Amino acid sequence: MFGRKVINVKDQMIHVKSKQNNQKLREVFLMSKARKLLAVAVVCAMVFGMMIPAFALGSDVVGTEYESAAAKLGALEIMVGDAETGNFRPNDTIKRSEFAKVAVAALGLEDAAQLAMNATQFPDVVADHWARGYINVAVAQGIMIGDAEGTFRPDDTINYAEAITVIVRSLGYEPKAQVLGGFPSGYLSIAAEKDITESINVVSNLGAKRGDVALMVDASLDVPMMVQTSWGQDPEYKEDEDKTLLSEKLDVEEIEGVVTDIPKSASNLKDDEIKIDGETYNVGDIKIADVLLGVEVKALADDDDIFFISVETDEDDMIVDSLKENKSGNEFNLKMADDTYDVADDAAIYVNFEKVDEDEIKDIQDMTSGDKKGVYGYFVLDNNEIVSANLFDFERVYAGLVTEVDGNDIEIQRGANDLDLEDYEDGIHVYDKNFNAMTTDDIAVDSALYAWEDSSDDMIYLMVVNQTASGTLEEAKDNKIKVADTKYDINSSLATYSVNADADKENFSQAEDLEDLMGADVEVVMDVNNAALHVRGDVNATSDVMFGLYDNKDSSSFTNTVRIFTQEGEKVVYSLEKDADFDFVKDYDGAGTAFAEHDLMAYELNKDGEIADGKLYRFDGTNFVNRNDENLSEDYEVGANNNATAFDDDDDYITYGSGEKVYITDATIIFNIDSDNDAEVIEWAAIEDLSDSEVTDLANEVVIEEVKGLDAVVAKFNQIDTAATDSHYGVVTDNLWLKSEGWKVKVDTFEHGVKEYILADDADVNNMSDGDMIEFTLNSDNELVYVGKDGTTATVNDVDGKYMTFDGSTWYIVNDDTVAYLLEDDGDVDKELAHDELEANDSVKYYLNAKGDKIAAIVVLTEEEPGEDPPSEITMSLNNDTDTLTVTGLTYAADDSTYTVRISGDSMTGAIYTDSETLADADDTDLDFDVSAVTTTGVYKFEVYNVNDVENAVAERTFFVN
Repeated sequence: MFGRKVINVKDQMIHVKSKQNNQKLREVFLMSKARKLLAVAVVCAMVFGMMIPAFALGSDVVGTEYESAAAKLGALEIMVGDAETGNFRPNDTIKRSEFAKVAVAALGLEDAAQLAMNATQFPDVVADHWARGYINVAVAQGIMIGDAEGTFRPDDTINYAEAITVIVRSLGYEPKAQVLGGFPSGYLSIAAEKDITESINVVSNLGAKRGDVALMVDASLDVPMMVQTSWGQDPEYKEDEDKTLLSEKLDVEEIEGVVTDIPKSASNLKDDEIKIDGETYNVGDIKIADVLLGVEVKALADDDDIFFISVETDEDDMIVDSLKENKSGNEFNLKMADDTYDVADDAAIYVNFEKVDEDEIKDIQDMTSGDKKGVYGYFVLDNNEIVSANLFDFERVYAGLVTEVDGNDIEIQRGANDLDLEDYEDGIHVYDKNFNAMTTDDIAVDSALYAWEDSSDDMIYLMVVNQTASGTLEEAKDNKIKVADTKYDINSSLATYSVNADADKENFSQAEDLEDLMGADVEVVMDVNNAALHVRGDVNATSDVMFGLYDNKDSSSFTNTVRIFTQEGEKVVYSLEKDADFDFVKDYDGAGTAFAEHDLMAYELNKDGEIADGKLYRFDGTNFVNRNDENLSEDYEVGANNNATAFDDDDDYITYGSGEKVYITDATIIFNIDSDNDAEVIEWAAIEDLSDSEVTDLANEVVIEEVKGLDAVVAKFNQIDTAATDSHYGVVTDNLWLKSEGWKVKVDTFEHGVKEYILADDADVNNMSDGDMIEFTLNSDNELVYVGKDGTTATVNDVDGKYMTFDGSTWYIVNDDTVAYLLEDDGDVDKELAHDELEANDSVKYYLNAKGDKIAAIVVLTEEEPGEDPPSEITMSLNNDTDTLTVTGLTYAADDSTYTVRISGDSMTGAIYTDSETLADADDTDLDFDVSAVTTTGVYKFEVYNVNDVENAVAERTFFVN
């Protein structure tokens, strides 16, 4: 497909152009000189968000390895995203016609292609094909040709070897490639030598992906071109370091250096100018990023007008941090990095965009001493030494916690003054802590705000930090706090706190200020250094609403406590924060009537675990009412003593009253008083199958229906017979352990998730251990009563979606409720399985639910992953006489049975892939590969890859090739 004939496109094009077309070429050429200025693309993740491209960089490459190349090629108009979606589609393969466009544009012949829309020599390139001009130029240039049948195949995918060949030819290395073996090895060798393929895995005969093409073309732009230096019978060629695709073909100047000034740091610069190594350049529409000051960049320019900039400083060499109090001007001590760095003798240090003279650098330490707000910014390192820094002194204006925002007026706690943004006529610049651009809309209550003015006081720079942490306040010192196992410094000069959810804010001075918040849930607002700026909690906070049944048989036997049968099915004794609530328990109606056993209750707990003041409610048949006759909420509708008429187990609802429906959810709480007058919490599954007659026999039902925000629907029933469905099923997921209240077991239960239970009988500790599948019931104290274990052993016959059969005729439901585990070698069940991981031929034990239609719990007994065969051993042998590599033990799969071999090492300048081979059927595990591409005796590494995963070799071995 790729011949050796080279055609000079300039001679051919000049020969066929008329006067009119020459004028057209001139006009297009002038238009390209007036290139629309594009935007900065920044490689460093810290600053990329500040750049606003004038062209649409596809979101599917932002943050990926292709981002820089895609941005650069887009700026050069060589390769852009999809016109309709804007996506770059880096993982899609690229067509031969599309690659012709890329190659021609990289050669600066885009204009020529627009004028070369005449007929091609290929019958399969139709008259109106969009790439006709590009194909004509590519063929005339000698970088692409047709196939042996005389067709171009414009819509076929171009493979990696073909794409690399085109790139190498574009760089002028065709003669050298022929000397090195021609197609494909000679071209692959040159591409590897020039680092064009350094960032990709080349599989010669696989379709080239757009992202990889972008990486290769980008890498080729500054490769020295090969030029012919003599003609005649034995022409000579050499590399010309001064000629690249950028300089020679695209007429683009590449500028590398450090940004030494931006408009904010140099008053003599215009808004569209920048200095790199002291030279001034125009940047047109590019938005100059403040974070570029002092940073090493690479820029592309057209007639001294920069249209593309990328940051070349390594991300690891840019530190965003605050200065600690310094001991000398020769070093900077960074707070968050907790490290000290030497300052280079010729370091460029800026404070609030004003360059600091070398002998004044030591004075920066004064900005960090005492109660001053400190200095924050970014530091650029070279060999672990600070060579530049762009710093901001917050002492000049404001710093602190935003407490109110009213239009342009901002109030700051402990700040010097409130801030009025209308005072700044020349502009307002807003950043986040990494110097990404933000807006004033990002300033809100609880923002940590820092500000500094320019020298004229007419422009202000704001840094906004919106970062919080939350959890239990565990420790407090004068300079540190510990929240949820994490320690934070305290910003001693600016910190505030609140004990009443910000109804009042106080200035923090010492650890004792936080005494009332110890052990409470708090939220911490962070400052720019991840230190605590504000700590808020609410010592009067209560829990969510909880429900239960009054369990005191004789209220006179209790003093300021109540016992409640909780919605978790446990009997708990609670203290009452206020005696008045105990008086309410003894006399709720003013006539001396006390709470009765199993009265339905609601309550909230304070931070000390007591029933909070006024938060004890009794259901009075209409609503939950506290001692002050206040309803729990007017947002809840209550159905009082409405007899249930039917249960719908398909749609999970109860019909009651005059036909109202209440739907049952995972949050539904159902209390039942059994025939022994004991309270229990039951599941919907235990009663959903009751017949209408059984339902209507129930007495004194109470249903509370959620309307606006209650997390649970609550129902209370009397004497529901649940004996037939009392059994529970699950898998023991840990060895039992002893607690003060008895032996405890953790069980992953069918429908209810992982639960911990106390054993009703200590002797049952000998009946179960980690990995056992058990059947059990719960007594009235919610203790586990052991019934049996092991279930039924069987082999899975078939699986169809959420259905499974063991005998091929009876099918059972297996879904997300099913408890499924893999039994490990040690007998434990360390791996939980999803139901769709179960497969035919798995050996299992299982339990069915009470209805017998669902698999409640199942344990896979095979040691391997379900459905997997043990991997076969892959062996490799080399026959030097026949140049054949034989690989045995490969795996067959209908869509994944094609393999290739990569050869590297010794005299080869780059990796070579053999042609791929495909296993014929399930019985075929052996493949032979032609390795005659190795022509020199030596030691080589052979790696076997599945062509769909060239990142990971399935086998490798080193051979001596003779």
